[in-house]
Amino acid sequence: MKLRTSFFDKTVFLKNVTRFAPAWGLYTLGLLMALMTMASSDLEYWQVDALGESIQLMPLINMGYALVCAMLLFGDLFKSRMCNALHALPLRRECWFCTNVISGLAFSLVPNLVMTLIAIPLCAASIVIDAWQVPLYWLLGNALQFVTFFGIAVFSIFCVGSRFAALVVYGILNFSSVLVYVLVAAVYTPMLYGVHTSEAPFLNFCPVVQMME
Repeated sequence: MKLRTSFFDKTVFLKNVTRFAPAWGLYTLGLLMALMTMASSDLEYWQVDALGESIQLMPLINMGYALVCAMLLFGDLFKSRMCNALHALPLRRECWFCTNVISGLAFSLVPNLVMTLIAIPLCAASIVIDAWQVPLYWLLGNALQFVTFFGIAVFSIFCVGSRFAALVVYGILNFSSVLVYVLVAAVYTPMLYGVHTSEAPFLNFCPVVQMME
């Protein structure tokens, strides 16, 4: 009788949580310190305004944090001995991959959820109407940002065989449209007299710029 295929391994997940606890622990600490800074304000509406505007800064944080999470979880692929030992285990590759992806999502979702639950009462006490909804929108926006950058980071790692090359591919995928604009503005546009190349169409395809706006 064929056993049921599993795409999640509890042991691997717990190993990821405990092994890389410093990474998501520092991320959680940074969020709590930012929340304490917002909560220390005497203005009742400032907490809501600061939390809403912080979503424009989170793309840069998520871009770096997602890359760190992907490098830690899939870093064994860059070492031939670790990779061979990993694939020699009685663990299906799709199970290992899905468990690592779930671990990476948990590294972001759990700290953000903790901050959201703490921020809801603070925003609810503000004079702004329906201010308690702001942390929920912040959580949704932050989660979507992390999923985007984490997916790009994992794809970059699986395309190359070294950490430096993965970093280069990750940067190219995130800023490819900006690089194309720089090349067009520096090489093609000077050859056309009186022609100006607008950066707006190129920035529309840059995820970092669009998320910050």
